[in-house]
Amino acid sequence: MYPLGGTLITAGIVLWGIGEPIKMAMTAMNHGLAGMAGAGKVALGALLGGMTAFDMGGPVNKVATLFAQTQVNTQPWLMGGVAIAICTPPLGMALATFLFPKKFDTAEKEAGKAAVIMGSIGISEGAIPFAANDPLRVLPAIVAGGIVGNVIGFVAHVLNHAPWGGLLYCQ
Repeated sequence: MYPLGGTLITAGIVLWGIGEPIKMAMTAMNHGLAGMAGAGKVALGALLGGMTAFDMGGPVNKVATLFAQTQVNTQPWLMGGVAIAICTPPLGMALATFLFPKKFDTAEKEAGKAAVIMGSIGISEGAIPFAANDPLRVLPAIVAGGIVGNVIGFVAHVLNHAPWGGLLYCQ
């Protein structure tokens, strides 16, 4: 009985409490991105790359990813760049654990191993343990990496016809 009650209470809070403000914010971000569709690839790539890497699978990431996914049929290069930005945070953090092992504790080194797999298949959440431990250094680094990766993907015209991120899906 408790799980059902807890689920109903949580659903009510989301639906009638915080759901509408979140919906309005996400709609505003989506309209802003749609307005930038005609902008240069570098500007749009920087914005989408930063959004994709910023919260590692959170709502800002979802807006950027959904925007690119809706364009897969006509502009697959959008999803190509975003796919790169999705895998950049976990792969970047994993690479850091391999190149500079003395800067990471045992748990972070293990998280780096998992981040390789997660990043390769488009799961940006592999960078969350690193961001949770040191957000002031990790978040700017992964956002910068997402921006650079996405812009390079856009300019190089990397294509992704599948609405998913990760290196395995790009051509």
